[in-house]
Amino acid sequence: MASKNPGLLTDFLGTVSQAAGMLVVPAAEEIFLQDGPSTHVYVIQEGLVKMTRGEHTGRQVMVGLHQPGWVLGAAAVILERPYVASAISITRCRLLQMSGLSFRALLDMHPSFAREVGRLLCGELYDGVLRIGGLAATSARERLEGLLRALVDAEEHRPGTSYLSRCR
Repeated sequence: MASKNPGLLTDFLGTVSQAAGMLVVPAAEEIFLQDGPSTHVYVIQEGLVKMTRGEHTGRQVMVGLHQPGWVLGAAAVILERPYVASAISITRCRLLQMSGLSFRALLDMHPSFAREVGRLLCGELYDGVLRIGGLAATSARERLEGLLRALVDAEEHRPGTSYLSRCR
C-alpha cells in the first residue's frame, strides 16, 4: 500500500521549500483531518504518513501510505474542497508546510512544477486502481505483511535509526 510514486523531483523541492515552512511531527500525530478545510499542502521530507478515511459505518479505512517526497493534500487544495481523508504520522516526520494559496500561486507561476504535480496526482490515481484490484485479490494477512515491510523500509531509510537494531 506504500506509494510507489517517488514524489517531487529535487529541482521542485527547492521551489517548494522557498515558499514553505518546516514542521516536525511526532509519531501518531494528526497532520490534517478528513472533511477539514484544505488550508495547507505538506511535502514529506522524512517519515511515513498513513491516510485514513472514516466511513458512515464508523469504520476507519487506511487508504494510503506515503513516504518522503510525497505531497499530502494537493488534490483538495487544487480543487478547493475539504480533505478527503485524514493524514496521520506513523513515524516521526519532517514536513514542508505550505499554504494552499502559496501552492496554487506556485502552480500558476511555474508550468513545469504544475506538470510535475499533475504527474504525481495521476500516479496516485493509477496506484489507487492497482490497490483496489489488489484488495480483491489478496488476503488480510498479505496486506498486513506488506504494511509491515513498508514500515521497516521507512525506518531503515531514516538517518540515524535502524528499526531492526532496536528490536534486538
